[in-house]
Amino acid sequence: MAISVFGAQGTEQIYQTGPESLAAEAFSIVTGPVSGYATHILSISGGDAPIALTWTVSGRVDEVRNLKGGPKVSGITFTRQERSHVIPADPDTPNWRLEYGDLQREDRVVVFFTGDPEHPTIDAIPSGQGARDLASLITDIVPIQAIAGEADQMEAWLRYLAASRSDNGRKAALRVLLSLKVPWPKLNPFVDFLMGGAGVSPQMRGYVFGIVTFAVMKGKFETHDLEAVEFLGRHFVSETNPQTALEFVLNLKTLLNFASQDATGTPLASRIADALRRRASGGPLPPAVAGQLREIHAAHPGVF
Repeated sequence: MAISVFGAQGTEQIYQTGPESLAAEAFSIVTGPVSGYATHILSISGGDAPIALTWTVSGRVDEVRNLKGGPKVSGITFTRQERSHVIPADPDTPNWRLEYGDLQREDRVVVFFTGDPEHPTIDAIPSGQGARDLASLITDIVPIQAIAGEADQMEAWLRYLAASRSDNGRKAALRVLLSLKVPWPKLNPFVDFLMGGAGVSPQMRGYVFGIVTFAVMKGKFETHDLEAVEFLGRHFVSETNPQTALEFVLNLKTLLNFASQDATGTPLASRIADALRRRASGGPLPPAVAGQLREIHAAHPGVF
């Protein structure tokens, strides 16, 4: 059963686009440290202690490392616009870019060249340490994107999903695999591992749960939707982290609301309700989870 709307546009976006989207579009990508770092303030707040609201950052990449396409060049100049966190984000800026933050003087930068090679659009995105290490992520995914044939590329993304120790790498793999229409029987063992693997963060488990929920609601798994819902129910019942369990029940609440809209969703609704009952009868619940279960029961008394 395909359901056309998952929620807010931003919610859909985090399961559909990421750095891999821009990497696939770019004909050339380079990275390197920033030289000639400079800022220019465009607007400031009012009051006695004004702060910068919007500004540009400009710089140059002299020590270039090629990540995709083109001959190695040096002296690449760029300008990017940034804004304070006290004003709303630019609605045209994809959510994933916000995760890399503002460009700091000590950062490296990843420069994407898109559009007409004669007059390219130059897009510079910060690359730092840990979760902000965009350069390493792009280094990983460009060779996978270069693989010809969807079947071979799908297998490569599955291997990367299993091998990557980066949450951003795992997220990119999951998004691409959904776009390639990976069958649920192929994906299931990999996401099962992520949900129970040692060293996998609660945040990553929450993302896996959310993207599987999203995929079910979009009909991505076709005849295997019920199996995917069984996966969701099993991991909701066994989740011990209170905050993660709350994320899971909110996803199931959304899925149940949509599945209950018409008769074709009845089997899914029944499986979801079964998981909710098992969790409710399994012992003490975190207060926030118990509150959500009460709300779901009030909204769906005939189901749960």
